[in-house]
Amino acid sequence: MYKTFFRTALLSLAVLTAGCSVRINRNIRIPDGTRSGSEKMTINGHIEVGDHCELRGYCRTVNGEITVGRQSHVAGLQTVNGGIRIGPESRIRGNVESVNGPVSCGSGVEVAGRIRTVNGGMNLTHATVKKGLHTHNGNISLADSSMVTGDVVVYKSKGSRQRPRRLEICLTDGSVIEGDIRVLDPNLSVEVFLHSGGEVKGRVVNARIVEDGTVE
Repeated sequence: MYKTFFRTALLSLAVLTAGCSVRINRNIRIPDGTRSGSEKMTINGHIEVGDHCELRGYCRTVNGEITVGRQSHVAGLQTVNGGIRIGPESRIRGNVESVNGPVSCGSGVEVAGRIRTVNGGMNLTHATVKKGLHTHNGNISLADSSMVTGDVVVYKSKGSRQRPRRLEICLTDGSVIEGDIRVLDPNLSVEVFLHSGGEVKGRVVNARIVEDGTVE
């Protein structure tokens, strides 16, 4: 997973040296209603996608946040150092990836691929993710009938960053994970909180379930 993100950063630099359009130390603002087939890329800058946009290319930044407005369609989102916020009723056709930063999805958001983080939490509110949630160090919150149709995977920690002693996965208000929850780090304590109809339909491996105050 780390390799994927680092390849993205290297690709950014390679495209720059090839003379393609990459912004350096500048933000990218995509106006409401924009239709575009090109990739949007910056190094040391934020990317802001407006409302009702149709972007058939990825939005990528090496150091910066990405925000997507209401009812926009984007091919995918990637940042190395920065958070990602996706506005209500927007659709991401590919993956959403952040190394150091949280990912939040507003009401009605659909991610057709995966959400991946290394050091960042995930917050879904009445949102759908088709191919699962993958993280190393991030807490996960699903609220207001959110749905994950793939697996939730917590990988082993890498690098020098100190691992949190405890990681939480919370499902509330009828939210559902249809796949498994798999914790691949035996040294990490993970608790899965199920409240107000939250449900995991698959297996829960190496994590403890807390259901409305009752530990399983």
